[in-house]
Amino acid sequence: MTITDTNQVVETKIEDEYNVGEGEGEEDDGTANEGFEDGTEVASGSYVVPKEVAVEELANYKGHKDLRDQCPAAVRNMLEEKDLIPTYDKFVKTIADTKETRGSILGKWKDQQFISVLDQFRDDFTAKGVKVALCKRKSGKGTHRWLEFIDVDKLEENGRSYVPQYDVANLSGQVIKTAYTKLQFPNGVAAEELKVSFFNYII
Repeated sequence: MTITDTNQVVETKIEDEYNVGEGEGEEDDGTANEGFEDGTEVASGSYVVPKEVAVEELANYKGHKDLRDQCPAAVRNMLEEKDLIPTYDKFVKTIADTKETRGSILGKWKDQQFISVLDQFRDDFTAKGVKVALCKRKSGKGTHRWLEFIDVDKLEENGRSYVPQYDVANLSGQVIKTAYTKLQFPNGVAAEELKVSFFNYII
């Protein structure tokens, strides 16, 4: 299925019988974000963030040490300007020290646990004009995770707006299958699938 307008819900008829609960959703087959050609490429060049956003890419497995010990120059420059280095250092140390943020064997990130730690520092970043988002994009090229540090003040100064399309905290799964159709929602739209039990119909 090809989507030409990412701001619309796409409905596709399902020919074969589909039972609720089957399937694991679909990979993102989207293309690079348009309109920010002056920005930074992430996820193997499949997505572009504006120049007002600094990016820190995360290794999928056992990436906590790199996160703790290394900081991209663009991220450090932004946070130094905002006097947020102490907050950042505490944030990444907490992520690294919190074993629940990753699997015990391969060290694969657990997104919701990562988000729960990030939530503890959101207000500190926001107070100085920076929004932080954990992003994840899954495609045929593999799964990519990264942190976006968004300079809200500079976006406003430059008259631009930006919403991180792959923000884990703002994704709903995007694909919901009904008995006859498949609905695909654009990134940033919160959709919840309600599953009705057969026993609800027994009086």
